[in-house]
Amino acid sequence: MLSIEELDLSENEIVNCEDLKNLPKLKKLNFNTNKLDKLTELSNFPSLEQLDVGANVITNVNNLSHLAQYKKLTKFNAAGNPFADELADKLKSELLFRLYPGVKIKFVGDDEVVEDDIIAWKAERKERLKAQAEAERLAAEKAARGDEAPAEGEEAPAEDAE
Repeated sequence: MLSIEELDLSENEIVNCEDLKNLPKLKKLNFNTNKLDKLTELSNFPSLEQLDVGANVITNVNNLSHLAQYKKLTKFNAAGNPFADELADKLKSELLFRLYPGVKIKFVGDDEVVEDDIIAWKAERKERLKAQAEAERLAAEKAARGDEAPAEGEEAPAEDAE
């Protein structure tokens, strides 16, 4: 096993990172300015504290959930990715929603996570979970009634005329 603690792979036009493995002591990983389009290929690095994937081509915000395996992660940068640009000032709250309290992020880019961010996260989390539970309840009621709407582009089945 390698004892590398810091690895800078920035500005190399890397498109995937699936071959990066067996680095149990890796604390700082820099993939800034490459061509990564997802984070799900990242291996489990049990010691990872800092991850920079800024200026890549990651479009799907769901990639953030993959970071939950990095329990020691305290600093994360994703600025310059399409999903981060789309979220803009909501990136920090989205990251907290998907990772906190299991992963205690302290910095998102250069922006420190402060107590007010945690308070806001708790309120938002409560509202999102409430909305999710309501949507699931409504879907279950609809399914129980057999009220499935036709798929997009399909017409509702016609009643048999006899």
